[in-house]
Amino acid sequence: MQYEDIQQGDVVVRYREHGKEIIVPKSAKRLVPTDRGHILALGEATNHMHRIAEQWADQVEVWEDTDGTLYIKSLAPNVPITHEEHAPTPLIPHRVGKRVIVQEQSPFDEAARNVVD
Repeated sequence: MQYEDIQQGDVVVRYREHGKEIIVPKSAKRLVPTDRGHILALGEATNHMHRIAEQWADQVEVWEDTDGTLYIKSLAPNVPITHEEHAPTPLIPHRVGKRVIVQEQSPFDEAARNVVD
């Protein structure tokens, strides 16, 4: 079975690194969702957020490692990451993914730019 990264704006959930499936480190602590669900990234300028909304919060497990890295596992199909300016992006079910923040790059620009979310 092939595993792929999924991306929503500047948030990537990576399911494989260096050819190996992502695993949750023993040092990571399981997170309890907030009243807004599991927040994966919060925009400093706009307060927009990439998140697993509260109605889906019981369908995912999220851990945070000591270095701030988030790990996400969807327990059901079609659990989406949501954001105010992006279409919902479903997680790959039953696999652990690692949240990575990347710089978005426009195909029309030569240089990467920081995105204000």
